[in-house]
Amino acid sequence: MGPRMAGRPRAAVSRVSAIVAACGLAGLLLATGAAPAGASAESVSAAKYSCTNPVNGTQIFTAAINAIPSATSYKPGATTVSLTGFQVSLTIPASLISLAETFGVSSVTGQVTTFDLAGTNVTPTLRNVAKGFTVPSTKLPKPAKAITVKFPTAPVTIKGWKAGTKAGTMTFRTGAVVLSIGDNIGDLLTVTCAPSPVATIATSKVL
Repeated sequence: MGPRMAGRPRAAVSRVSAIVAACGLAGLLLATGAAPAGASAESVSAAKYSCTNPVNGTQIFTAAINAIPSATSYKPGATTVSLTGFQVSLTIPASLISLAETFGVSSVTGQVTTFDLAGTNVTPTLRNVAKGFTVPSTKLPKPAKAITVKFPTAPVTIKGWKAGTKAGTMTFRTGAVVLSIGDNIGDLLTVTCAPSPVATIATSKVL
């Protein structure tokens, strides 16, 4: 990615910078609503990601994750652990839409190649769940206004965890995110994100 960007005209680099900001995907901040005290079956939390790209360095953005454990508790060693209704919602501010449009960007799209979830009291303890996660081609509104994009496009159930062998709390937390952002002009940028700080997405129990 670095060599491709190095030889590009300044205007093209500026467009990509605008896309990174306008998509908010560059920061891919997975922010969710605050969890009620003592929640176990459904626990979501505000989360932030620090994201780096080769054009304009590191940025922080916000978004929303929904993930609900399939049960409020599991027996030790249960192989039925899953997260239901999983979906990320990303709101792009009107000011950033306007910025992108000044560089001729009229639509954006994205491909999420890594979306790690870190778990405790489950195995595996780290999973990349980004199977087929795409941000569909989204037109930027004129006049500029905030828009929300979602991925996957419809909520999904993510299976494949095994409960721990000892009683205790099961947690799912934010992990690394890697994505590619493109636009109607043909620009493409890879963005790498890390939780800053790590946030709990959902919790359950092993009983």
